[in-house]
Order: sequence, then C-alpha cells, then structure tokens
Amino acid sequence: MKHLACAALTAVLLACPLVVLADEAADTFNKLYGEDLKRVAATPATADDVALAKQLLEAAGKVTNQKDFLALLCEKAHELAIKDPTGYPTAKAAVELLTANVPEKKVESLQKVAAMYQRSYATARAEAKAKAGEALIESLKALAEAQAAGADFDGAGATLKQALGVATTIKSESKAAIQAQLAGLASQQQVEKQVAALKAKLDADPKETSSRKEIVRLYLVEMDNPAEAAKFIDETLDEATRKYVPAAAKPIEDAPEVACTELGDWYKGLADQATAPASKGAMLKRAKAYYERFVDLHKVDDVARAGATLMLKKIDDALAKLGPAPKSSPASVTLDLGNGGTMRLVLIRPGKFMMGSPDSEQSRESKEGPQHEVVIAKPFYMGVTEVTQAQYEAVMGTNPSKFKGPTNPVDSVTWDEAVEFCRKLSEKTGKAVRLPTEAEWEYACRAGTKTRFSFGDSESVLGDYAWKGSNSGGTAHPVGQKKPNAWGLYDMNGNVWEWCADWWGPYPKGPITDPSGPTTASGLRVLRGGSWYRVGLDSFRCAIRLIIDPSLRVNDLGFRCARTP
Repeated sequence: MKHLACAALTAVLLACPLVVLADEAADTFNKLYGEDLKRVAATPATADDVALAKQLLEAAGKVTNQKDFLALLCEKAHELAIKDPTGYPTAKAAVELLTANVPEKKVESLQKVAAMYQRSYATARAEAKAKAGEALIESLKALAEAQAAGADFDGAGATLKQALGVATTIKSESKAAIQAQLAGLASQQQVEKQVAALKAKLDADPKETSSRKEIVRLYLVEMDNPAEAAKFIDETLDEATRKYVPAAAKPIEDAPEVACTELGDWYKGLADQATAPASKGAMLKRAKAYYERFVDLHKVDDVARAGATLMLKKIDDALAKLGPAPKSSPASVTLDLGNGGTMRLVLIRPGKFMMGSPDSEQSRESKEGPQHEVVIAKPFYMGVTEVTQAQYEAVMGTNPSKFKGPTNPVDSVTWDEAVEFCRKLSEKTGKAVRLPTEAEWEYACRAGTKTRFSFGDSESVLGDYAWKGSNSGGTAHPVGQKKPNAWGLYDMNGNVWEWCADWWGPYPKGPITDPSGPTTASGLRVLRGGSWYRVGLDSFRCAIRLIIDPSLRVNDLGFRCARTP
C-alpha cells in the first residue's frame, strides 16, 4: 500500500505544471523516498540500493519541467547505484540523464562517471584490467573536453595526464591520441591567454589596429570561431577581412553559389597562417565544405565545376599530409538491445533551420506558426528507422502492436511506454537514449531542405517515400522499404506517427536555440510524420503537428529513438 501511495504521489508531482524549487524538491523527495533510503541504509546488502536507484531513475525519466527535482532524483540514483558494480549502468544512465537536462552540471556529472570507472579499474584484475582501463580513459577524455570547453584548462590538463597514466600502464593504443589532446590543450590555453592580453590592449586603446587584427586572426584561424571574430570587425581592417569574416560567420548551407569558391579560396589561404596542425586542418576543412557546396549547387558540367572538383582533390591531399584527424563522433552507432537485437542511429550534425511552415504553404495549419528560426547547437543521433516490434520486444519483453511483424514498426504504444523503452535502453547500453524533441524531429526530417516535403514541394512522388492511405492497404509495413531522406532516415513520413518528447504548446515568435518545448505541462503531446492510415497529403508535410493525449493507444502511433553522443 505504501508503494502504491508513493507512486500516486509521484504521478501527481510529475503532472504538476508548477516549477518545484530546490528546497521544495528536497522536502518532496524526503516525503516520497525518505523511508526507502532509511530501509536500504539499514541493510548490509547492496541489491536493495541498486533496486531503489532504478526506481529513482525511472521517476527522473518522467520529469519534464522541474530541474531541481530531476537533479535530486538523478544524484540520489547515482549515489545508490555505485554501491555495487551491477548498478554501474544505472549510475551512468542517471548521470547522462542529468547532464542532458541540466547542462550546468555536466562537468560535475562527468567527474562522477570518471570516479565510478576509477573504482572499477582499481579493483579489476588480469584481463579485466585492460577493459576497465579503456572505459576509464574514455570517461576521462570526455571530462577533459568538458573542462576545456568551460575554460578550466588546468583541470582539463590534470584529467588528461591521469588518462595518459592509465594508458601507459595498460599499454593502450589511445596513448598517442591523449598526448595529442594534451598538446592541443596547451596550444588552446596559450591562444586564450593571447586573446585576453590583446583584448586588454584594445580596451585601453580602441584604435589599436594591430591588436584588433590579431584578435580576428586568432579567433578565425587558431580557434575556428568566425562568429566571435566577426564581433571585432570594423572599418580599420582590410577589405577582404571585412567582406569574408561576416560571411563565414553564417552557416555554410546558407552560402550562395556565387560566394562558395571565393570563401573556399579564402579559407585555403588562411590555412597557411595557422600555427598548429589542428588549426591548419580546420581551415582546409572549411575550404573543402565551401567547394563541396559549390559542386552540389553548380549543376552545369563546365570549367568552373571541373576546377572546383580538382581543388577538392588538392585539399584532400593537403589534409592527408596532416595525418588522421582527432577522434570525433562516428557517423553512425549501433546499439546492442540484448536478446540478439540491435538498433542503428545516424549522426545529425548541428545547424539551423526555419521551423514550422510559411503562411503561403499549401494546406498549412495555424498551429504550424509562426515560422521561426531554430538553432540545433549540439549533434545528436537519430534512429535510422522507427522502433520495430523485434526491437521493442528485445527491451520490453512485450509487443502491444496490432499489425504483428518483427520488422514492422511497433504500434499502439502510449507516450509513457515509449519513454519507458528509452529509459530501459539507456540503462542497458549506458547511453542516454530518449525521444527526440519536436525541433530535432523536424530538423532531421527536413534534412537541409526548406520545402513542403523533404524531397521537394510536389506530392507526385510521395508514394516513393511514405506508406499512406492510398498505398498501404490499411496496414503498417516493414520499416526501411521506401526511399530515405537526404540524411539516411527512413519512414520520416508515413507508416506510423512518431511521438516527440515535448509537451504541446504554441511556437515562440523569435529565434531560439535547442528548444525542448513548453516548460509547463499542457496535458497534450506532439506526434509527427503522418501514418499508413492518412489519405490527405497535408498529413505528410515536414511541418505538420498532431496534438494528442499521451495516454492514447492507437494502431498508427509509434516512435523512433534519439541519442546524445
């Protein structure tokens, strides 16, 4: 009875639209779980600690608008789970959930993950020592990256030296990469100091042109940050700098064809000004991106296109001489679901787009506006297909679908069940798997386009991309049979509607970065993409939004997963 009362109180709290303050969060947590904490503390066994940690993590996964309460749930889940190695996946999932929802706790959270792997490494023996060491090294590298991003260069340096010590002990192949990361960190720290000194000079004398010019060069070349460089442009600088830096600060995908080769040539020249191999590589990659855009836009097979193609070969040769680039997020990942199941996700890179539909779009609905600029500032992974019934069964052990078939999308799932699938998969894989936000979904669906559909404005070829009322035969179909969009995602239109993470709410009126929807609960969730049931072409546009009660179970409702790198 007590457990049922606790669950009911938790449900009431999570449905509350009011933001819970830190003191209130602590009081509420104690009311809900205080007795449970005393109970597990009174026993020497750790299994009950881990079980309670899983319960707390499950509750945290359902919190959408109460950061203090979510943070407390995640932190307590981590604290309990690390008491036994069997709880480490839960502990890591709790930290990743906390980081995803409370970015200001990222460094602190990554420190906890590193400490957990340090304990595993310290107690591991024989062959397990090397495996535990590699896990520790990866956690330390992630921590160092976050520390450096926050300008804590001393902390990042100490963390990388710890990773280097472990790599040396276990004779890891990552030793050279860590040494290169340390060298890059030292260079970055030196550039930061240079910029600070030059800014001080410029503050003392705004007409000090040489300091202004060097600040622009450092931001542009050594730090690969044209947006910051653009802040220091004025009439005292040369014409080329005044022309190209503001243009380079805009997304490459916005560059007009006529400007692409000019910017490519300019960046290729900047590579010669770089003082570090990493900086030179960054400039060459920028040049390459502009030339690739030119080749993509310039369809005429003429001298200009031939010249751009040859230039791309030269840039590739120059990049090859610099050696392999530092490790970055892979273009795709495959998750092990257990029970023989896997799930493939592709990397979606940062960028910006116009979310919603313009007033002029055919079949437009009022809830698709106002159209507004959205910046996706962080990369994320998106499921190549909708979650299949085989994948769902591998994780959940059940299959609620009406249209049975292992490769059919799972259907008849509520929003809570989709979230629970993601939570269990996060715990199983140690990665933060989740539903995509509505902004992430539309960004991935559009795949760089601005048209009604991801393949253009004409509905004449919609059947090549989507299972819909006129070609589905009244049923869902195996995923991945239709054409993918330009980013390799299948069934973004049709087959089953897809749950998004957000509460429903009207769009903001101005630009926004990484939106996660309304901060207060509306009681309704958002579906995207259309389904096998729909006949009207308006249901398959990139901007279409379906608003629905999250508890509904309908045979054309499914979902796909997203994952934080």
